[in-house]
Amino acid sequence: MALMEAITLRTAEGDVLDALVHARYGRTDGPLERVLAANPVLEGQGPALDIGLILTFPADVATPAPTRRRLWN
Repeated sequence: MALMEAITLRTAEGDVLDALVHARYGRTDGPLERVLAANPVLEGQGPALDIGLILTFPADVATPAPTRRRLWN
């Protein structure tokens, strides 16, 4: 898996943070919190983002190792 670099993005009409994060990282749990921490401008934003915000998407977000479960001993 190739490492992603940090990027900046300007929001457009209809952008929603969850969708942007999912498109970038393939999931929202974990990366969403990192993106929020990297972008104080998002504080107080509703679900639909204002047009023209400049957002930083941090470099590759570590994926937690899958939990292995055994059904039988």
